[in-house]
Amino acid sequence: MVNLFNLFKFIKQNGLCILLCFFMMAMVTVRADSTSTAGTEGAALFKRISAHVFQIKTAKSADAPKSSYGTGFVVNRRGYLITNYHVIASIVHDEDNNYKAFLVDGQKNFEAKVVAFSAIHDIALIKVDKIFDGELSLYPQELPVGSDIYSLGLPEDLRMAIVNGNYNGVVRDGVYERIFMTTPINAGMSGGPTVDGKGRVVGVNVSYQIGALNITFSVPIKHALSIMSTVNMLSGGQEQNLQYAYSVIEKQLEQIQNSLMQGILHVGAGAGTAKEIPVIAKWRLIPLSDTLKCWGKNITSEKKQFQTIGHYCYLKNAAFLEVGNYSGTFEIHYEALENISLSTLQFYHQVDEVLNKTEILENAYLSFLKDDSLTKYACDENLVVTKTGIPFRVNFCLSGLVKYKNLYKLKFKAVSLRKGNSYLIVRGNFDGIGRENVFRFMEHHLAGIEYKE
Repeated sequence: MVNLFNLFKFIKQNGLCILLCFFMMAMVTVRADSTSTAGTEGAALFKRISAHVFQIKTAKSADAPKSSYGTGFVVNRRGYLITNYHVIASIVHDEDNNYKAFLVDGQKNFEAKVVAFSAIHDIALIKVDKIFDGELSLYPQELPVGSDIYSLGLPEDLRMAIVNGNYNGVVRDGVYERIFMTTPINAGMSGGPTVDGKGRVVGVNVSYQIGALNITFSVPIKHALSIMSTVNMLSGGQEQNLQYAYSVIEKQLEQIQNSLMQGILHVGAGAGTAKEIPVIAKWRLIPLSDTLKCWGKNITSEKKQFQTIGHYCYLKNAAFLEVGNYSGTFEIHYEALENISLSTLQFYHQVDEVLNKTEILENAYLSFLKDDSLTKYACDENLVVTKTGIPFRVNFCLSGLVKYKNLYKLKFKAVSLRKGNSYLIVRGNFDGIGRENVFRFMEHHLAGIEYKE
């Protein structure tokens, strides 16, 4: 017979443990049920969708080893597939016609032609001479944050795979849009479909963040629908020749430039939302667009003679052109050099030394940079006084994009004359800027700067 007094005493002494045990058992049960549900759903989706997803490779011929690969999926059974632009970009830029794109279906390879693309959104529409059994359903609406989503593709050239994660909304950086998700995609899955629990395609796998754990991105499917609307799929689509492709890319880069400049020049005036106006030391900077990611950093010299206070901002996305070549992005850096214990002359020499070290590295980089896609850098220097009365020595260099005659890479540096115990150094880069916007870009990032005693 059980002694009730002893039983109650045991529960009182060990009640917390008992409750925790029950709680942990419940959590395990819920997790097991959740995993089981996701696994069942994933298995059903894979069975239904994978037949319409294929590897896309570039190679010299159908039987030759692939030089690159990704994934594509059927959007029209008449032979049309969506993939990433960066998967087939080498074909678009192949002036010697050495490489072709192929769809791999088991042991068969079907040559693919590029009929439309967007370098802005990293999307391409390709066509193969094959009638498919079906096509995937496209769903251009945003999902509730936290929704289960699945990505399909061929990771690391292994085999077709499906991975599960969550939808975390759309991240917008100026003209660029990406679905932020937590599906563990890997190289080779680029261009594959991102689908919801009903198997509807909501995005196109595009990238993962290096050094992060399962921070991945997908292009909203509405951008695929946009380029699909430009093609008459009943007629078979027209393959884009090299010169026409370059003109398309140039127009798209100009579109990016115009959008970015509009946001830069009109922050807070309806075209862009401003961050809080940054202040470093006694320097009050200008309003910056909230599309920029900014970081601060303070460094004190080894002997505690002067301090560098930095504010570094950059646009997180860019347009892929070809391997190692991006455009349509910019960054801006501000650094205040503050005197702590040096005399005026010593501080001047210290600042001069810092600048000379930087200039030596920059000049070496510009002189020895060999890039067939760029013209040689041409540099100039001016002394300018801002509307707030602050003099800057401005040095800037331009390099033209060979294939896109109206666009340049800009690098500039502006150094203030000493104010109090401080100098301000401003550095900026803009990849894909028109000559008419070069001075507007530099002037904007200097004009409103103030020094408060």
